[in-house]
Amino acid sequence: MFETDGTLSVMKKDFNKQ
Repeated sequence: MFETDGTLSVMKKDFNKQ
């Protein structure tokens, strides 16, 4: 899907914040 799990984790965290 994305570059790596790390990127997914960051995106998920951002999504949760918003």
